[in-house]
Amino acid sequence: FLNDSLCISSTYFCQSIRKLSYNRIFVELEKKAIKWWPKELEATVAAESVVPQLIATQDRFISILKLSGNTPEQVFDVLQASRMSANLFLKHLVILADYGGELIKRLGREFTDVFGIDQVTNRRVMRFVFRERQEVYQFQTLDLIGNKTTKMPSKLYTVSVLLIFRAFLKALLYKGFTYFRLSLLPINGLGNTKLEIDGASIIKVVPLSPLYKDMIMILLHEATSESVNLAALEKCEIGVLLGNETAIDKYVREKYLYVSRITTGANTNSLGQIAQTYVLETLRGFLPEDYKLTRNGSIILNNYDKSYGMPFDIVVQKDQKKIGIEVSFQATTNSVIERKSGQAESRFKLMHENNFWIAYVIDGAGNFQRSSAIRNICNFSDCTVAYSKEEIAILATFIQEKLDA
Repeated sequence: FLNDSLCISSTYFCQSIRKLSYNRIFVELEKKAIKWWPKELEATVAAESVVPQLIATQDRFISILKLSGNTPEQVFDVLQASRMSANLFLKHLVILADYGGELIKRLGREFTDVFGIDQVTNRRVMRFVFRERQEVYQFQTLDLIGNKTTKMPSKLYTVSVLLIFRAFLKALLYKGFTYFRLSLLPINGLGNTKLEIDGASIIKVVPLSPLYKDMIMILLHEATSESVNLAALEKCEIGVLLGNETAIDKYVREKYLYVSRITTGANTNSLGQIAQTYVLETLRGFLPEDYKLTRNGSIILNNYDKSYGMPFDIVVQKDQKKIGIEVSFQATTNSVIERKSGQAESRFKLMHENNFWIAYVIDGAGNFQRSSAIRNICNFSDCTVAYSKEEIAILATFIQEKLDA
């Protein structure tokens, strides 16, 4: 395909190209597609993809709740057996309770005012109702965050130190020092960052530590506690439904239907901007500095009904020559590619009538599920490439052939 004509390195792009076929058909394009986001973009995409990830793991989350109705703390065993990451499970609860980052910070500041001290253990506890019985949960880590001045009885302190030391030795023996986390020690502050429930952190696999246990219990059961009116914890109510399969299913799905409606559009737009930025910056590395690249640009055309011109995700210009580029990367199925396909023929003809060119960067497993749309785009494109750097380099070669001619 490349006719030994494309030479790419990490620092430069050798333009020794004799001839390339830029008019791909669907099969050719799919062979070159990477289908999933490049490694270097995974963290960025994850930061914009929290809600889709929650939707994708919703069934597992619901199953955990359905199987956790015997005792208040049964959820910990079920969660560990499910192998769902603790931070992801906690994020589900945060969404359902509408208990965001600022409220979590407030809880950390007001912890000692919200939860009282048990006179026997001298530790802070949450008293709540579960299946019409009074229950008591003793905090394991939050007590140390919110109440640093509380003194442990000397025997309890000694036992705690020994337990921590034993856990330390076990971690060194089985997992190595880099994996050891002193979950029981005091930590500074409480918030989304510490809990790893925002942005790129949500894709991390995080074990169920005492800190996560404390937060899970609060978000599940605080609505039935004696301190419910403090720290805005009234919506932490799903614990009353544990084990009730019908009620849990209805409650969770209705909540997520609302969340999905208000966030999906914004999320799709954000991911589209990430895709465009990656193509734009990669092209900058391949093209000469005298080329003008404009993101979300437009090209003025004769016989086009908009005075501001035909919009493109990226416009590349040298002197009076211009190329409009459309970018679409969808890891899950989406209607955007259908819209681009419906406009492809008319845009192609108008651009050619004005002596300009049009190109497409198309990839993502979701897009390739809509084969007819991609086939139509390929029929009305001067150059169609996939999303890898090697493919974008081919697009750069096409651009230089046209704008330098």
